[in-house]
Amino acid sequence: VFLHEATHIRRWDALYKWTVEIAVCVHWFNPIVRVLRKEIARACELSCDEAVIRRLDGERKRIYGNVLLDTLRSHIARRWRCRSVRTRNG
Repeated sequence: VFLHEATHIRRWDALYKWTVEIAVCVHWFNPIVRVLRKEIARACELSCDEAVIRRLDGERKRIYGNVLLDTLRSHIARRWRCRSVRTRNG
């Protein structure tokens, strides 16, 4: 995880994301800009994951992959819990 975040810093990803946020503020009425924001964020994350995986050996790649999968499972479970609460109360 540390290597992933260090890759974001090394690549100046925050600067790109802030630039996109400024574009979204200026072009708030344009849905394409919001799609662009989502795709740039996704591309930054996938690119960092690929860069980290290239630097790791076999066992560490497996561990990193498991961390990614566990994070995804946790995120999906959280979203389903939130939906079920909204459905019952809404």
